[in-house]
Amino acid sequence: TIGRLVVTLVLAGVPVMLILLQPDMGTVLVYMAIVAAMILMSEVKGRVIALLAIVGLTALVGLFQSDVLAQYQQDRLTVFLLSDDQLAELDDPNLVRVAYNAEQSQIAIGNGGISGAGLFEGTQTGSDLVPFQETDWIFSVAGEELGFRGAALLLGVYALLLFRMWRIAVRATDLFDRLIAVGVMAMFLFQIFQSTGMAMGMMP
Repeated sequence: TIGRLVVTLVLAGVPVMLILLQPDMGTVLVYMAIVAAMILMSEVKGRVIALLAIVGLTALVGLFQSDVLAQYQQDRLTVFLLSDDQLAELDDPNLVRVAYNAEQSQIAIGNGGISGAGLFEGTQTGSDLVPFQETDWIFSVAGEELGFRGAALLLGVYALLLFRMWRIAVRATDLFDRLIAVGVMAMFLFQIFQSTGMAMGMMP
């Protein structure tokens, strides 16, 4: 019902607002992906979902035009769209660092080629030119050391994991169980998509 949907959005909104105050934009985006996927898989009517999508897009535009997001947060979300010439003209140290990290990650993945440099043999990752390679930029390690084949295999394993989660959700006889499975799947899917896209310069 509409009432239960409103309660759901309020319950989801409380941790989102608290995390925004930290601020931790990445975790907020993960929460939003989880909530959106669970609403889509619930028994909410299509027109209500369409209305929510319009409200969500409006809120997103408003967020970018308000003071809620600091300028550096907005810049980090858009710096990947800049051309090489625009990147060369950056004078904000924070933006330069973000652009540098992404560039080093792409160089590392390119160095891997088809077959990779070999485990622990990557020049970019071995010399610590790629920052936070055990967390944020871990896909660049896979790309350099395992190459295209190894990175593709890794993504294939993730795809298998996600497919099994989807099967569990579809076969669930209870709506609550289905939504839990979908929520976990959405958490994995969003973070895999965002992390690999970021490492390849296709996502913020």
